[in-house]
Order: sequence, then structure tokens, then C-alpha cells
Amino acid sequence: SEKAIEYYSKALSIADKSLDPTHPYVGYFLTGLGSAWIRAGQAEKSIDMLERALMVRTRGTADPFLVAETSFFLARALWETKQDRARAVDLAKKALGLYQSQTKKEPMEEVNTWLAKHKLPGK
Repeated sequence: SEKAIEYYSKALSIADKSLDPTHPYVGYFLTGLGSAWIRAGQAEKSIDMLERALMVRTRGTADPFLVAETSFFLARALWETKQDRARAVDLAKKALGLYQSQTKKEPMEEVNTWLAKHKLPGK
């Protein structure tokens, strides 16, 4: 929604000025803004921020749930923009594995449904 985009954009702007670029909040705001752009039908605007969020979220002692969340949003953005569908499927599978390791049922179902609908030719 437009409100989510507005709020995440403001929060990210503040975080970028006041926090280390690898701070977990930066990853949170980047993922939130990226997902809001996807929901708004403008996935192309989300790719760079989701790439950055994934980098932030995979540093150090990464939380598997947060890495999975960002990976799946990036998978969706890559698929919707027809940029790198093979990577999109790989990211979704990675997200599924991370959710399974955390026994997160609801996200696993969403990723499984997405993977069932988004297959590469010959796979």
C-alpha cells in the first residue's frame, strides 16, 4: 500500500542517516519497503533494496527466519520482473529450507504454493 511505502521509506531514510549500514533495523526496513513495492505491483523498485537487505540479513549470526523472508521476497521480485528466474526459484527453495529448519508452517505453505506455480521450463 502507499502508506506502507511512505512509512518504510521514512524509516529507511532515518536508519540510513543514523545507523550502521549493516544494522538489523536497516535489513528490516529494506525488506519491508521491498515487499511493499511488490504488493504495489512495482517489483522492479524492490530488487536493489532486497539485494541489500539480504546482504545485511546474512551477515554474522543471521536469523534463518529473517533470511528466508527476504530471500522469498527477492525471489518474487526477480520472477515478476523476468530478470533471473533460475535464481528466483533457487532463492525460494532456500527460503523454504530455512523455514523448515525453523518449523514455520505458514510461510512454508506460501513458498510451496509459489514454487508449484513458478516452474522453469524443463525442470
